[in-house]
Amino acid sequence: MSLRSLDLLFANLLLALFVAAALSIIFWSLYNLLVFVVGVTHHSSDRGKEDDSKPLSRVPFVSLIVPAKNEEKVISRLLESLLNIEYPKGRLEILIVEDGSSDGTGQICLEYASRSPKLIRYFHRPMSSGKPAALNFALEHIHGEIVGVLDADNVPDKDLLQSVVKRFGDPRVVATQGLTQSINAQANMLTKIVSLEEAAWFKALLSGRDHLGLFIPFTGSCQFIRAQVLREFGGWDESSLAEDVELSVRLVEKGHRVRFCREGISLQETPSRISELFRQRSRWYRGYMETAIKYGSLLRNPNRIRVDTEVSLLGPLLLSVSFANCLLSWAVFAYSPVFLAKILAYLMIGLTSFSLLALGCVLVYALKPRKLSNLLWLPFIYAYWFLQTVIATYALSLVLLRRPRVWRKTDKSGLTSAPLAV
Repeated sequence: MSLRSLDLLFANLLLALFVAAALSIIFWSLYNLLVFVVGVTHHSSDRGKEDDSKPLSRVPFVSLIVPAKNEEKVISRLLESLLNIEYPKGRLEILIVEDGSSDGTGQICLEYASRSPKLIRYFHRPMSSGKPAALNFALEHIHGEIVGVLDADNVPDKDLLQSVVKRFGDPRVVATQGLTQSINAQANMLTKIVSLEEAAWFKALLSGRDHLGLFIPFTGSCQFIRAQVLREFGGWDESSLAEDVELSVRLVEKGHRVRFCREGISLQETPSRISELFRQRSRWYRGYMETAIKYGSLLRNPNRIRVDTEVSLLGPLLLSVSFANCLLSWAVFAYSPVFLAKILAYLMIGLTSFSLLALGCVLVYALKPRKLSNLLWLPFIYAYWFLQTVIATYALSLVLLRRPRVWRKTDKSGLTSAPLAV
């Protein structure tokens, strides 16, 4: 084969990869844009409306599980808020699973358990094997009808449980995900951007997904499920890096849905350092992709929510494709003799830039008070998107290379700040 033939073959292969990547990104962008618009419209139109949840005939017993490892900076804050939560104390138990801490977490938890022995139950595990294992340990000791999970850095609203249990007045509801907001949004530029992303995720995407009857993933905290169903499912998957999402998908597989409870609000910490964000998101993204592979069988008997579940789980993969597409665009400029390919490359770069600009403008507009200086955020939106594509690509490499799964917790600082107004 001549050198010219090899060049032509390489150019055609490059073009095929580029077109496939471009079409995937376009589909993904339009798909999520639709859900985003529905969520924003639905969220805005329902503001001020009364909650239409069915009234409860009786107050259900709730078991709150708090897994904690080396959380001495934040655990007191959570426990104080739980002691003041507005829910009948005779219908509530708090199970703290102290999971092999090497700091003062255990002593702090013991003090609170001794102060409120009828409400707080303390368990110590000398060796930690990850959050899912700690949750399954607690599952063996619960008495409640509804099981909730809160992370140690959470600060729930006083009416969190009242809002959540109303959703279970409908017997068809087996699980619900609450809304979490950043407690340290104003700490630095990174926390501001991440908190805006999280606000868009919950108030637009999850709201839109719930309204359209699509897949709602558990997000690790402020999540609630009927104890009977959880036991039938065997608890959490201890081999998964995204045990919350994996459980959500198992519910879909068995014909159940997770509902979104936007009235059930809890504050939590946002990563304030890039290293912590990288660690957190690489675990999430790898967990999502591995769950997508594990439950690919959902597409053998497809329906709307099953297909949407797989599309949602492949989100991190699309971020990796976006990263690869940036590199392919430059390669197309350099090597492809096809004029159409160059046009597509320009189009993709323009589409990506415009989409990020539009999203950035929406987020900037959502900031209160609205002022012209908020536009200075836009360059950071581009940088943050690029960072996410790098993290997703790294997570994909861990999947492809079959690196050992290690459940690494995100360190908490205990710092707080005024929340962003959105």
